[in-house]
Amino acid sequence: MEIRRMKENELLSVIKLATGIYEYSAKPQVQDPAMVRQFYDYMQPQALTEQFRAERLLLWGAIEGQTLCAVGAMQSDAHITMLYVHPYYQKRGIGAAMLQEMAGFAEHVLRAGRITVHAIPAASAGFFIKNGFTQMPEISSGVDFCPLEYRFAAYMQPVPPKGKGVSTGTLVFILVVLFLLSAAAVVVSIIYSLLLY
Repeated sequence: MEIRRMKENELLSVIKLATGIYEYSAKPQVQDPAMVRQFYDYMQPQALTEQFRAERLLLWGAIEGQTLCAVGAMQSDAHITMLYVHPYYQKRGIGAAMLQEMAGFAEHVLRAGRITVHAIPAASAGFFIKNGFTQMPEISSGVDFCPLEYRFAAYMQPVPPKGKGVSTGTLVFILVVLFLLSAAAVVVSIIYSLLLY
């Protein structure tokens, strides 16, 4: 099994496989007709070709022999827009391997701090969670999708909850006050020791 970046002349094969898998596996689980329309609007060959040429869309494929058995796509901002594995090839680790390949590219080439995906249908979120993704708290999920992210270790920093963080100015003020209090304590202890002798 070879996982590699796909070329522009392979874009129609990517669209055909992704659409076929979507219609077989995902579409029956999506309840909102607007979400279904959004998929078909996104999969327009001309628009995807323009994004590909402008390097805003990156494509991967898993190929066994001459058969394209899985496809993945990610925008240049490290947002995964598709990851589809043909049902015959599922449960073999191909999706996880493709996800790892895309994540490595996002971290090392795009220098992204995280990779994101809107798992559609929401039931597919389990695959991403199993591979280290967590739900994005700033975007509420719905019945048909679940927003997820994976933060790369080099960029891992705790994200303070909204409205509960400490501003830089407040932190500087606290540090200055602590410094002044400790300096005052040193001065008082020196004076006290001089008075005792």
